[in-house]
Amino acid sequence: MVDNQEKIVHFVDYENVHKHIPIDEIARGNHQRVLLFVGNQQTIPNDWLIVDYNITVIRVGKTSKDNVDFHISAYLGMVHVGRDNSVRFIVWSKDKGFDDLIEHFKSRKRRIERKEPPKPKKKAGTPSKKVMKPAVEKKKIVEEKPKTAQEKIGPPSIEQVGSRVVEILEKTAPAKRPRKQTTLQNQLEHWRPGIKFK
Repeated sequence: MVDNQEKIVHFVDYENVHKHIPIDEIARGNHQRVLLFVGNQQTIPNDWLIVDYNITVIRVGKTSKDNVDFHISAYLGMVHVGRDNSVRFIVWSKDKGFDDLIEHFKSRKRRIERKEPPKPKKKAGTPSKKVMKPAVEKKKIVEEKPKTAQEKIGPPSIEQVGSRVVEILEKTAPAKRPRKQTTLQNQLEHWRPGIKFK
């Protein structure tokens, strides 16, 4: 079977874009890989720990100015050397400091671009006067949300959950890993909503 989907590696500056990137679109499928660069003091949302997401978390050890940016630049170079030029790179950051580096990679025939996350929609201005509700309320129509791929196939197997937990723990700094069984159990309970394990 020939894989016709374009291969993409996403480099996410989480410090800069936070939760505003379309993670559900960019982290699914074997044709995409997300390298998520996280500052030392940052936590990622539990719902990003879903088993079928293709995310590698790279935690930057120390907090200092532009440290995450330096790590992204280093990984861009390492991954560039290890991947065919047909693989596309997308850098998710609002930081325009990457633009010169991106131009350099383009001169090396790399298909690469910097994207900013979509801007959150602004809420309509609130009226200055208090609006009275009508005495008779209309019935509210409740639309069902379409089920996600995870909900359609059901909860992940114990092997999938186990391998995902091991993957997360391996990427966690050794000093921050749970040392006691009760601490590990509490951490697993904290991860449960994101892993979708019942």
